[in-house]
Formats: sequence, C-alpha cells, structure tokens
Amino acid sequence: MLSRYSVNRPYTVFVAVILIIVLGIISYNNMTTDLLPAMELPYIVVVTPYPGASPEKVEQTVTRPLESVLAASSGLKNISSISSENSSMIILEYTQDTNMDSIMIELSGSIDRVSAMLDDAVGSPVMLQISPDMLPVVVASVDREGMDIDEHSRFREKTIVPAFETLDAVASISAGGLIQKQLEIVLNKEKIADLNSQVQAEIEKQLDEKREALDKAQEEIAKGRQALEEEAPDKKAQVAKASGELDNAIANLNALLAEEAKLEAQKLAFEKEKAALEQLGDVNEYLDEIFSGNWEDLPSDIYNAILEAIRDRLSFDFPDLPRREMNELYQLIVGLFPEDIESLSPELFKSIIEQIRDRLPAGLTELTQKQTAELYEVLKEFFPMDLRILPSDIYEIVIQKIKDRLPEE
Repeated sequence: MLSRYSVNRPYTVFVAVILIIVLGIISYNNMTTDLLPAMELPYIVVVTPYPGASPEKVEQTVTRPLESVLAASSGLKNISSISSENSSMIILEYTQDTNMDSIMIELSGSIDRVSAMLDDAVGSPVMLQISPDMLPVVVASVDREGMDIDEHSRFREKTIVPAFETLDAVASISAGGLIQKQLEIVLNKEKIADLNSQVQAEIEKQLDEKREALDKAQEEIAKGRQALEEEAPDKKAQVAKASGELDNAIANLNALLAEEAKLEAQKLAFEKEKAALEQLGDVNEYLDEIFSGNWEDLPSDIYNAILEAIRDRLSFDFPDLPRREMNELYQLIVGLFPEDIESLSPELFKSIIEQIRDRLPAGLTELTQKQTAELYEVLKEFFPMDLRILPSDIYEIVIQKIKDRLPEE
C-alpha cells in the first residue's frame, strides 16, 4: 500500500522527506545542551531560629506546633524534624506531581497563622526549597610533586583557593583535608619533683633558724622573770604603783586624743558624705541604665565601646548599626545558622544568604562563608549578653566611666 502510494505520488513523498529533514535541522539548532539541567525536587526545609533555647525547649515550643500545621498541606508524602540548640529544622517531602510554587504559598500562610502563638524570642521561620543547584558543580583533587603534606596544605590554602575565587561565575570555594599544626607542651615531672624538694629543703632550713631564735628569746624571758621575782617586795610594789599611775595617765590622755580625733573624723566624714551624695545621683542613674537588663537602654558611650570591641574582633569592615538593627542581625545570624558554619556546603550557605539578604543591614549583604562564621562567633560573645557579666575589655571601660562620675575621694 505504502510502496504503491510512493510510486504513484513521487513528488508528495519527496516534499514530505524534505519537510522532515528541514524540521530536523531546525530542531537540532534550537536544542540546548545542559550538563546540569534545572530540576524541581519535591522537598522543602523550614528553619526557625530560637536563640538561647535548649533542644528540648525548641521541640516543645517551636517544632511540634509547626509540624502540626505543616502536616496538613496537600500532597505531603513524609515529614521529619531536627530540634537542636538555638534552631529547629523541619523537612517536608511531597509527591512528584505536586506544584511546589503552590505549596510554598500554602505553607507561608500556615506559618503566618502559627507564628502569633510562638514565644517572642523565636525568630521568623525561613522556607528553603531544595534544588540541585545547591550541590557542588566541580569537585577536584590537587597534588604536587616535591612537597610534603604541610607544604601542600599551605600551597592549596594560599595559592589554589584564592586563584579559583577570583574566577568569574564562581560562587564559593571550599577546601578539605588541610593540615593544621598544633604545639603541645609536656612538663617533666621528675624535674618538677626535684625543684619541689629543693624549695621544701630551703623552707625547712629557714624554719629551723627561726625556731632556734625563738628558743633563745624564750630563755631570755625566763631569766628576766626570775630576776624580777628575786627583787625585794617593796621595790616591786613601788614599781607596780608607779606603773599603774603612769598607765592611767597615758590611758586618759589617749582617750582624750582619741575622742578629739573621732570628732574631727566624723565632721570630715559628714562633709565628704554630703558632697558625695550630691554627685552619686548621676552615677546611680548611670548604673541603672547599664544594669537594667535591656540592651536598647544602654548608654551611648557603653554601646559605642561594645561596637568598637566588635570591630576589633572582626577582620572585615563592620558598619555602625543602631541598637535595634544590631539585635535583629544577631537574631538572623546566631538563630538561623548552626554553630559550625564552615561545615555547611557552599551551596546551602549561599541559598540561606539569598533567603535573608534583604533582611541584612547595608554593608553586610555580601558576606562570605568565612566572614559569616567569624561574625557568628563575635555576636555569640556579645549578644544577647548579661550586662552583669561583661567581657574584660568592656568591663574596664564601664569601670572607668563610673570612676569619672565618682568624687575623687
């Protein structure tokens, strides 16, 4: 049938073949090649920061309320959670035919309803959609002849990694297997024992000398007492009487002098106390502001000192943030990231930064993973801090500020 039709209508068959060839060429030219095509995985992660909370408290007050609301979303296949110190993580798995954009909108509304029932210290939940773009694009190993393991580690850290970081379209570079040197000091117990023996012998020698001197003094006292007892009774009575009268006169004189000195001291103390009370009014208000327990009530000079201490601890420029923005920055960094930020994969770190970039203060929107880890440690030291337990450098500044307000006496 087909062969007869082809013989009877050769031009039609020829035109059909030409059309097929033309469409094939057009399709081939418009077809794109992608080694890592974009895929939509049916996974969503909800991360909620809770600074200062234990894993048990995070599970009771954050994880369980959120799970009860998120479990009602449509198309849900499996739900699991991880409650750790300072944060809660809930992982949602959906069926393959689920529209993830619609699910993101649905979950956003569900989270808004339950957020009003959470504690005030709980941060805003952040939703992350898992994507293959978060995985490393290239994984490579490096080796170089003629270098030991220490030299090779320095070569990778100082040369290879910075060279890749300067390339265009490279988001982040992480190196593994680097060697870090440590210095361990072990004391010689035998030498310490020998030194202790020498010190103990010297101390015993000095004690023996003092003991001999004490024995001699006791002998002298005994001889003097014996000589006094051998004297005539009348001389003893005269000496005792004269001694008693002299003691009474000295006691009366000392009492008068002590009373006069006491009155003068009381007068001077009252005058100083009056002057000090007038100056302690401002100091009392200053102390109330420092130890009120409210971060936003700190005096400007103390807050500026803390801000300067934070800049000294960072290796990059830190902006001059108001108290409220500083507190919000702490909520984001310490609450959202785990304690070991550098252990995160660069893609996961980049995804988290993209989610909160619009909430970061100006000047901190382009933080690297290393800078974020450094900022995490510094903020953990100062925020939220008990103002009654200050770092040593800040404590010295506070003491100096208080001394400046106190009377010189």
